[in-house]
Amino acid sequence: MFNNLKYSVCKVLIQRGLREALIDRDFSEFNFSGLDFMDADFRNTDFKNTDFRNTDFRNTNFWNADFMDADFRNTDFMDADFRNTDFRNTDFRNTDFRNTNFWNVIGDGLKIKTLTLPKYKVVIIGDKIQIGCKKYTFNEWFNFTDEHISKMDEGALWWWNKWKEVIKLTYNNIKD
Repeated sequence: MFNNLKYSVCKVLIQRGLREALIDRDFSEFNFSGLDFMDADFRNTDFKNTDFRNTDFRNTNFWNADFMDADFRNTDFMDADFRNTDFRNTDFRNTDFRNTNFWNVIGDGLKIKTLTLPKYKVVIIGDKIQIGCKKYTFNEWFNFTDEHISKMDEGALWWWNKWKEVIKLTYNNIKD
């Protein structure tokens, strides 16, 4: 009963354009499948064990959200922002991640792989590698000049030269 009430309240907030009211909430173990959360703001929100199948999250903010054990099958995350988000044990079958920001996330280990290295987390999803706030394809990363890498951040070239072989080995061993 309580779950249905929270679902209804959330749906009304979204329909009335009050998406910012969803910040800092606990929606763990809820069923939101099929809802349109496009442009919503879910900063610091708990979604553990939540069902989001067939849901639209385009252009949505999920900073610091916890999605551990959530179900995102057939979900659209195009242009979403997942900074500092936890995806452990999450189901992402048939999910669209085009133009999605995965800065500093903990991946599910299957679709989203995370290497926690000093200074930057490295997130690998498909043929894309996100290091810190920069996301490029594998080929782009490994074809950048030293000058290009050095302009990305202070100490970036030193860091890249130290970790690029580890990143390359990891990518080649886990790529889809």
